[in-house]
Amino acid sequence: MGKSLDFVRSRIASGVCNGMENNKYESMQELDFLEVLENYQHNVIFDEENVCHYISDASTDTNLTGEIEIQVKYDPNAEFEYFTMERCRCDGTLFFFYELVATVLNKVFGFGTYNKEKIPNDYDSNPFIYKLKYVIGNPVIAIEHGKEFATEEKPWMLDRFSVMLPIKMNFEMR
Repeated sequence: MGKSLDFVRSRIASGVCNGMENNKYESMQELDFLEVLENYQHNVIFDEENVCHYISDASTDTNLTGEIEIQVKYDPNAEFEYFTMERCRCDGTLFFFYELVATVLNKVFGFGTYNKEKIPNDYDSNPFIYKLKYVIGNPVIAIEHGKEFATEEKPWMLDRFSVMLPIKMNFEMR
């Protein structure tokens, strides 16, 4: 399908993911991103080249205002740098999976995830001169099942879903 599943597995196995290598994922599956978008109500539109452009008004802590431009390209075969993830406890209903996908996408479109090693030195003084360029892969869903995920209030919640979205990103002068 793409490189997402292999990337996520190797990244977790490397031990750089805050202890995720200790999770007992019963299954991990790479899902086609465009099919996921097709099956879920969303407001993200990718063009024929699998690119989505987003511009948002923003302000900084130092009261600078301007437009943040974000470009997101879908490429399941990119050379990814990291992944962002979200997880939830649930009853196993796939609706929760779609909510997690929406949350990781919101991180991308809201500049809630980035490669800190690539932030330009002058970014804080004028972030509006840069375009944020993301390349995303297919979402990877991991499922864990067990009584340890249930709570006293919700004993039927025996599953934990995790959604990982592989990312490559860069800053480009506008």
